[in-house]
Amino acid sequence: MSFRNTITLIEYEMNNISCIIIPDVHGRTFWRDAVKGHENDPIIFLGDYLDPYDHEGITPNEAYNEFKDIIEFKKRHMDNVVLLLGNHDMGYLDTGINECRRDYPGSRRNKELILQNLDLFDLVHCIEVNEEKVLFSHAGISREWIESCPWLFDKENFRPEFLNELLHDTDKHQELFLALSYVSKMRGGYDCCGSAIWADIREFLQGCHFLEGYMHIFGHTLHSDGAYMVKTGNTEGYCLDCMEAFILNDAGELDFAI
Repeated sequence: MSFRNTITLIEYEMNNISCIIIPDVHGRTFWRDAVKGHENDPIIFLGDYLDPYDHEGITPNEAYNEFKDIIEFKKRHMDNVVLLLGNHDMGYLDTGINECRRDYPGSRRNKELILQNLDLFDLVHCIEVNEEKVLFSHAGISREWIESCPWLFDKENFRPEFLNELLHDTDKHQELFLALSYVSKMRGGYDCCGSAIWADIREFLQGCHFLEGYMHIFGHTLHSDGAYMVKTGNTEGYCLDCMEAFILNDAGELDFAI
């Protein structure tokens, strides 16, 4: 369901911001306007910085330079800027994770840039807004994905932050990368569900369930007309991959950042 037509675009005020959310960048520059004047507010990037779409006229080199600027922005604002990784980023660390659109000539430099700054990135981020837990990831986290990886996850005691711990433990990369490579038929794969960087919004529309206990905010599945809300059971998820930035206010409400 699109909620573009059901909310009012507002010029956001600093005193009601819980965070500014930047969905998939892919070399685009919209994030710059969203953070201008709000550099010290909480800002969360949802991943996918590289591999621009050909039809948008952004070159791989431009996307690489934009990614470098985002990394430098993070370094200047270490305490309030969060950088998550998506499938188009993780794919440069392990080609088994992402075999779709990619910058093959620039693969080495892209991998080096991510590895050199890996300590600046996470896979998930959790906050509490208006007494509700909010879970940010690149593609959304399904209960089915957690259950599909019993060799890595304890489904009864799973903590989303465990994904970050695995990312920053190089000894666990092989296991983590295998789990992240799960791709469902919705994206041309063979697994029963997609991972936290590969899940497609259609999976949640057709039977998969969001990990309970959180409001999920993610990108990954591109929509041309606003964002989409999906509900599985009592759990809501919001896909924001529409080439625009959003705010989450102190009441736990999403709106466009303009």
